[in-house]
Amino acid sequence: MTEEAWSAALGRMREEVGEDLYVFAPQEQRFFLAEGALVLLGGLLLERFVQGLGASKLGDGLQAWGNATGDWIATRFAAALGRNAAPSEEQPIPAEMRSLETVDLGAAEDVEKELAEVLVRRGMTRAKAGRVARITRQSADEFLAE
Repeated sequence: MTEEAWSAALGRMREEVGEDLYVFAPQEQRFFLAEGALVLLGGLLLERFVQGLGASKLGDGLQAWGNATGDWIATRFAAALGRNAAPSEEQPIPAEMRSLETVDLGAAEDVEKELAEVLVRRGMTRAKAGRVARITRQSADEFLAE
């Protein structure tokens, strides 16, 4: 898990799903997301996906993770947008992810499905949510493999 791998994963998220993540933005800012905001959203989605891999070990924890995920991302994103400076396009690896020793990628399919449901509940179409969840999983897999 290197900074280079993290940057590559964020770049992929921005390029492939960035504008689809508007469902997490405050209503008044949904159509005015700068590049830094899209990168931040992609990073939050990746971070939350990796947390879901850990939650999957807790039995019912994955469902609880899914129930909290939409608000977790939206709250952090709104807080970042509320600061005076626009989010940077350069986002460091979150501290919690730096300390990961191992992650069970065997749960990735379940986490992907749960993430897609979260996105649908936030207002994304099922097809778009499935694509975003799949790309998030692929980006996380690539980041974690480094």
